[in-house]
Amino acid sequence: MKDLQGKWRGRCRNDCECQSFESSGRQCEYCGHDAQQHKELTKCSCGQCEQYEEDEGSTVHECSYCECSADKHIKCSLPSCTKPCYFENGRLFDYCGRTHAKEHLQGHGGGENLCRYPGCLRTKYQEGSRLHDFCGRTHATLFVQEQQRGFGRSFQNPQTPTPISVPLNFSKSRAVVSRATGKEEGSEKTRFMQLWDQSKGSPGTVKAVFTITNPDVKQRFEQYTSTLRQANVGTFYHGTVLKCNVAETGRLCQNSACGVCGISHIGFAPQKLGTHIQWFLRFGKAFYFATNSSKCHEYTEGYSRYRALMCCDVAQGSSCMAKDNMKDVTQPPGGFDSITGKKGVHRPGQRGSLNFDEVAVFRPDAILPKYIIFYERDGIALIAKPQ
Repeated sequence: MKDLQGKWRGRCRNDCECQSFESSGRQCEYCGHDAQQHKELTKCSCGQCEQYEEDEGSTVHECSYCECSADKHIKCSLPSCTKPCYFENGRLFDYCGRTHAKEHLQGHGGGENLCRYPGCLRTKYQEGSRLHDFCGRTHATLFVQEQQRGFGRSFQNPQTPTPISVPLNFSKSRAVVSRATGKEEGSEKTRFMQLWDQSKGSPGTVKAVFTITNPDVKQRFEQYTSTLRQANVGTFYHGTVLKCNVAETGRLCQNSACGVCGISHIGFAPQKLGTHIQWFLRFGKAFYFATNSSKCHEYTEGYSRYRALMCCDVAQGSSCMAKDNMKDVTQPPGGFDSITGKKGVHRPGQRGSLNFDEVAVFRPDAILPKYIIFYERDGIALIAKPQ
C-alpha cells in the first residue's frame, strides 16, 4: 500500500524482495507474506520507521510494525526541527506548532500576507482595499473542499509521479516547426518586446517566430499536469544554443549540440542539465526559466546572425519561494514541485540577489515548448560570464 506521502511501503527482511502490501487482505504483493509475518520478521524502533498501515477514512496511518500513528514519525517541515508534526482531531499538520510554522513561512517571504492554502507561498489577493484570505479563487475553493475531508500531509502532493528519462534520439521525433503568421506572430513579437527590460537597452529585432508542434512532448506534459493539485502553468522564456540555420530553412537539424532543435525534437532532457551554463546554478541542477526576455537573452548563443529564445509553458505546481541560494539541490524541497526566485525576496539587499524573477523546475515533463523566437542583437557569442 501507499503511505501518506504516496510511496509504497512495507519492506520485508533483507533476503526478501517484498516492497509493499496490498490494502485488501494485507498480503505482500511479491512474496505472499501477510502483515503479521512481516511484523514478526522486521521490528522497528519508534521514531525511525516510515511504514504505515492504511486506515481507511482517516488521515492517520498506523505503522505496519510498531503500530505508532503517522504523527509520531513525520517530522516538522522546518528544516532545523526534529520534533514530530502536531496532530489534532484527525488532522496531521506540517509543523510541530504555530511558532515553527510562522518562522518557516516568514523565511519564505510571507507571514501574515501569505495565502491560507497549505503549501502555497503566494501572497493573498488584494482587491482594492480588501485583502482576501487566499491567492485566488482556486485555492479558496480547494481549501473549503479539503477542509470538509480533513487535511493531511498527503494533501500537499499525494501522488508525485516518478521522474522520467528522455532518450537523446532525434530519429523518432514527430516534432514539426512552422513559421507563425498574422496575429499569432504579432502577439509573440509584442510579448518579447514588452518583457524586455529597458535598462538593458532596446530589445533585439525579431526576425521570425516559429511554432513547435510535438505530440509526444505535449502528451507527457498533460499527463504530468493532471497529477498536480494545481498545475499553476505559466509562460516563460529559456535561453539556449542555436547551431543551425533553422530560422531560414524551417527544418530542424540533428545536431545534439543545438539546444533549439534538440528541445524541439524531444523536449528538455535531464542529461543536458548544466551542460550549457556550468559555473553557477543558483537552485541546483534544474531547468531555468524567466518571464523577462532580456534576462534569458544573456544565456543564448547564436548561429549566423540569429539568436533564439524558447517560449514554453511551465507547470510550476506548488512552488517554493527561495530566500537564498540552493546550489546543491537536485529536487525541490519536500511538498513542492519547483523553486521560485523572486526579486526582493531572494537575498534582499545582499550581493548575488536576483535582479529578475526566475523559476527552476526539475522534471522535463513539467515543460511544453511552444515557440521559438529568432532575433538579432549583440552578435552571436554567449553573453553570460562565469561569476
